Amino acid sequence: VLVKDAANNKALYLTDDWVAVGISGFSAGEASNILITVDSLNVPCESYSDAGDGSYTKIMKFDNESLSWNPVDPGIPSLSGYQMPTPIATDSSNKLYACYATGSEGIIAKFDGTSSSVVGTAELGFPLGIVLP
Repeated sequence: VLVKDAANNKALYLTDDWVAVGISGFSAGEASNILITVDSLNVPCESYSDAGDGSYTKIMKFDNESLSWNPVDPGIPSLSGYQMPTPIATDSSNKLYACYATGSEGIIAKFDGTSSSVVGTAELGFPLGIVLP
């Protein structure tokens, strides 16, 4: 479960036993527009708007080895200034997909763990979202 830690105005991820995963309050400021996906290895990844960084969208993935949340740099320049909810999903190979808009265009980007690429664009006229088989 991903929640907003109201006491600290930060993002906090909890297991089903209500235990914090990694460092509590890893966002720079108040977190909003929080969305999450969990890959087939039960590794959580989240997107949120971080008020401590101009309300820009951040995408973070949990690292089971270091037990820390690490930023996923999708390598898409326009995401660095994006301030809206960013739907995310993982496929059966644990590749991460993010969906966001620039002006009137919707963009789907894929991050394979080391690099990213745009896999599709479309004219907006519908809410952003991702569904993977």
